[in-house]
Amino acid sequence: MPVVRYKGVVPAGIAEGSGPADWIANLHLEGDLSRLAAIETAGPAAAFFSATWDAALGIATLRPDASLDYEGFSAAGTLPEVEIALRFVFNDGTRQENGPSFRVAVLDRDDTPPAGLAFASGGDVAAGEIGAVIGTLSVSDPDSAGPFHVSFTAEDDWRFEVVDGVLKLRDGITLGWDDMPVRPILVEVSDGTQSAAFLLEVAVTEPAVPAYTPPLLAVGETRTDVTLVGPREALTMRPVEEAVVLAPDPAGVRQVVIDGAGEVWLGPVDRLRFADGWLGPAAEGPAAQAAAMHRAILGEDADGAALAPIVASLRAGAGWVEVAEDLLDSAPALAVLDDVDFVSELIRAALGTGPGAESLSMHTARLAGGVSRAQLAADIALSPAALARLAETAPEGHWVAEPFDQASGLPIRPTLDETTTPAIAADAPGWFM
Repeated sequence: MPVVRYKGVVPAGIAEGSGPADWIANLHLEGDLSRLAAIETAGPAAAFFSATWDAALGIATLRPDASLDYEGFSAAGTLPEVEIALRFVFNDGTRQENGPSFRVAVLDRDDTPPAGLAFASGGDVAAGEIGAVIGTLSVSDPDSAGPFHVSFTAEDDWRFEVVDGVLKLRDGITLGWDDMPVRPILVEVSDGTQSAAFLLEVAVTEPAVPAYTPPLLAVGETRTDVTLVGPREALTMRPVEEAVVLAPDPAGVRQVVIDGAGEVWLGPVDRLRFADGWLGPAAEGPAAQAAAMHRAILGEDADGAALAPIVASLRAGAGWVEVAEDLLDSAPALAVLDDVDFVSELIRAALGTGPGAESLSMHTARLAGGVSRAQLAADIALSPAALARLAETAPEGHWVAEPFDQASGLPIRPTLDETTTPAIAADAPGWFM
């Protein structure tokens, strides 16, 4: 069987998109050339190359027949490389199948324009906002990592600019209400070699409404029958049923509306006093603490009449343990419980859920070690978790029914032992919001 050998080198790489005039490989053949009729390409890349044979010069020429695409290899997750083999055909119909084989790397070049333009962040602007930043742009280009040049049509070039990849309105420029809700922009993006145009949509929103800052009542000032008598106390001689009191916002600011007088805004106060009582904060102060003690020990939320003697007792010098003892005396159901059930009932009433094993063990051990039930009740009722839960259920605060005595102008303060007869007005919880 005839045998053909070759000399020469095939280029190690071929740029993607190369045509017959862009890449060529010449091989000098030796051997039984008198019987060589043709040369065929073989191997995985046979369809992309063709070979010709010049018998007079003894040279085989290899050229690309079809365009190779570098990005196609990337998309397939394979190495950008092709394998070309040659098969020699002789005049008697026989073939030399074990001809030379070559590996050629496919080289990337910028033959593809940018493929996409979008906002990496942002993408919106308020109508009327001058020179505002709109958003950071993101360009996708299979052949280039940038830098990219962005340009606009004449209609938009005076409005928009791109600074360090960020689209913004030019200084002194705004978008109007007539641009709402979307303002399309035709943008051309170039990678230095190739370019493409994209339609970018900017969301145009209504201008933000400035936050309303209410005029707060100042110390010593009276407005709508309410006086701020000190940094943390407000006073009105109106009864509470003539007022609507809103729960404070996170900054402690609350609105009070007085019938026939109008509204007033108060900063954080410890006490808002009316003619028939006062309102204390939701999670701190004597009213909140008295309400927490009442809930934990008696298992129910106290009204203003029930809180008044507790608060008055504290003012008279009683401590929380003493208050707890008095409340426990009025809760005979707790007295008959063993320590485990006693602790469980206290925690369930204060926190809304039963105790965990660790908590139950710790508190029963305290009782066994000599801590009184009154002390333990006070500790649980006034714990941060119990006060926080109390504030969640009564964000407007806690009402203490403590009316003024008309003769003295001083509040009537009942005590827990009922040694005085308080003149206490009925609660009206619907007034607080």
